[in-house]
Amino acid sequence: MPKKRILFIALLLPLVANGEVMGGRSITTTVNGVKLSKTYDLEIPDFVAQSQPDFDPLNNISMPMEKAIHKAEVAFLKKTGKKYYRIKSVSLRPFHSNRKSWYYDIFIGQTRLAVLSSGQVVFEKERK
Repeated sequence: MPKKRILFIALLLPLVANGEVMGGRSITTTVNGVKLSKTYDLEIPDFVAQSQPDFDPLNNISMPMEKAIHKAEVAFLKKTGKKYYRIKSVSLRPFHSNRKSWYYDIFIGQTRLAVLSSGQVVFEKERK
């Protein structure tokens, strides 16, 4: 019985080749009485995470929050083409594979994106 549970859990984990998933989320909508669920993951490759500069808040912040929010806004507007948006949350999180480096996890409307210390913006992707 435990082997089946382990196999079941292993099948639910997303497979990312040389990368890490920074948390996933699921959105369920109902259209004409039919529920539809979509799962989204924020995937950042290991080589990108490990190449980020270290976060040292006492001496040097490589990416201030204002600059990260601006980069996120510009990338969001270019990708979606929307004229209006609302920033729901901004949080600073460490990478799993490189604990000395951090990234900004930002929700703009229904879209989640990450702004890395190097200035790169990564959007979440729908899990297939």
